[in-house]
Amino acid sequence: MESVKTQSLKYYFAVAASILVLVAAALAVHATMKGPVASALTLGLAGLQAVVVVLFSMGLRKEKGFNRLIFVASLMFLGFFIILTLADVLTRGDVAKDEEFNFSIKSPVKPLTGSNHTIDGHPPRHEGRAP
Repeated sequence: MESVKTQSLKYYFAVAASILVLVAAALAVHATMKGPVASALTLGLAGLQAVVVVLFSMGLRKEKGFNRLIFVASLMFLGFFIILTLADVLTRGDVAKDEEFNFSIKSPVKPLTGSNHTIDGHPPRHEGRAP
């Protein structure tokens, strides 16, 4: 039977402290910055937190071969799905603008206008409530 070497309590406190510092940095970015740069920084800090957890808390740093391969493959799939999602969201606006011209579609959906959000003079319906 293999002996399992465990880390010291000091090691785990250092890992927990580094994660808490990264959380505090993410909260500081959220409180002080707005916009896409803040979102990118916060997402980067969250990714760094995940790396610290995986490498040190889960012990992947000391693993060999197949476990590392599986982890890298899962990150590649995650990146692939994020790219597909961004490709869908970032190209969606161009399709909607040209649908009437390209496909001769007359959409019955009208944009909301006015401060009381009425469509063609009719107030919005609220499902489940009596009028």
